[in-house]
Amino acid sequence: MLNFGIYQEIKIFSSWIRYDFGWPAAMKDAHGILFLYDSTLKGQEKEIEFWYEKICTPLNLRDTQMLIFAHNSTGHQISQPKPRFATRILSRIAVETTSIEFEAETITKEFTSLCSRIVNSLLETKYQDE
Repeated sequence: MLNFGIYQEIKIFSSWIRYDFGWPAAMKDAHGILFLYDSTLKGQEKEIEFWYEKICTPLNLRDTQMLIFAHNSTGHQISQPKPRFATRILSRIAVETTSIEFEAETITKEFTSLCSRIVNSLLETKYQDE
């Protein structure tokens, strides 16, 4: 029987480069990443790629340990399809279109699913090490 505790901590990274001195501390012991961006703004794919390279690559995370929320901040119901990223790196990560006003259940469900995938990944790693 497994007996272990799970500690969850959410760390928020600012997209401002001037805070990059704090990134190593925030990355310490990270096992998953949730990207959140405003899908109504152009050019966000390059910024997510930047974050992927700066954070996910050094942490050696699996694609299943990451999730992208393409957030619609307009307050209107989402009728467009999920965004598809052109780059090979980002196209492997699960993407969900979100809106607080209309997609609260999706946000909760997908965040819970991400947490489950992270725990499963940690357990797999632990069993491989034993």
